[in-house]
This record gives sequence, C-alpha cells and structure tokens, in this order.
Amino acid sequence: MQKRNRRDVSLPADVPLLKIFFGLAAILLRQASTRTVDFVLDNSCLSRPPVSGRAAQWRSPWHLRQLLSWFIGTASAPTFLLVGALLAIDPHSDHPLFWWSLPAIVAIGHAVAILRINQLHHRKPFTERRVLARHHVAIDAGVISALFLLAGMVSGFLPDVAIPMAKTVDGTLSPLALTGWSALMALTFAMLSCAHAGALHAQLCFEEGMDSARDGQRMGS
Repeated sequence: MQKRNRRDVSLPADVPLLKIFFGLAAILLRQASTRTVDFVLDNSCLSRPPVSGRAAQWRSPWHLRQLLSWFIGTASAPTFLLVGALLAIDPHSDHPLFWWSLPAIVAIGHAVAILRINQLHHRKPFTERRVLARHHVAIDAGVISALFLLAGMVSGFLPDVAIPMAKTVDGTLSPLALTGWSALMALTFAMLSCAHAGALHAQLCFEEGMDSARDGQRMGS
C-alpha cells in the first residue's frame, strides 16, 4: 500500500504533459490517419479507378507475399520501432508486462487483419484495392485497440495513468472521462501502428482483375 501511495503522489506532475500529448494526438489523428493514408493511396496504383465486375486477384506466390506483408507492416510500424528502441535502451520499467506486450500486440493485429481480409475476399471478392486497404486498417485497429486496453488493465498501466487524468478539479473520478482517455490512448496507439499497413498489404498482395477480353487471351495463350 505504501508503494502504491508513493506512485500516486508522483503522478500528478506528469498528468498535464500526458493530457497535452493525447490532446494533440487526438487532433493529429483526425488529420494524419485520413490524409496520410489517402496520400499513399492516391499516389500509388491503388488510386486507379475500379472496373465493375472485376475482382482483385491474389498475387503469387501468395503465401510468401502474405508473410512479407505481415513482416514489413509490423517492422515498419512507428509504435513497434519506438517501443522496441526504448526497450532496447532500458528493458526495465514500472509496467514490464504492458511495455513488452506492445510489440506483440502490433504483430498480432497485423496477422489477424491479414487472415480476416483473406476470409472476406474468399467469400465476396473485393473489386477495389482501396476498399480492401480500408477494411484492413479497420480490422487491424480494432484488434490492436482491444489488446491494448486488455494489456493496460491487466498490467495496471491504465489505472495508474488514466485515473489521475480523469479526475476533475475537485478530485472526484469521472467514469466518462476515464473511458474517454483510455479509448483515446488505445485508438492513438492502434492508428499509429496500422495506418500504413492497409495500403501496403493491398498493393503487395493483390492486383486488379483483368477484363474478360484480356482474361480470354491469357487463357488461350
């Protein structure tokens, strides 16, 4: 109990900085998560207009490309690189379970998104890679956010950080603010982890379907 009280006393000094950080993150998230991804899509082959009736095709060898997409998407995620660098510099922290689980959460989120996209494409093929990329990001962000909240609660990171931030001026705890801060932290981490992965996966693992004439020529050759 005394150790917990000492930790609580030291937290309020850092709370304003955390509020400023996540406040800015909320603003940047609305801009960066949309404009950055759209910029990548608009300046790649993903921006080509879809042709009605054409289904996107898996690139071959598709097993290798799927694995490559997962590896590059995970290794190039800003959160994966940042947390990995911090852990390499100093592996000790107040919440080791939480910090060491973050790289694994990014990798799991990308893997689940790839498997789910394959399942969706098998049931009802995507006709536009832009739509496929956005589905990938949505699935990836949902998985990463859920695992972030779970790891944060189990390790005690979220109670230690979000509760002081959610307290009002008179010191009372606001459940709505607690939920909001926790969700904001999870969503910020998720979007920074997967905003690039959808476009990467769609471009690396899928190609636009051929029209019937070209398809017939290819089959006849």
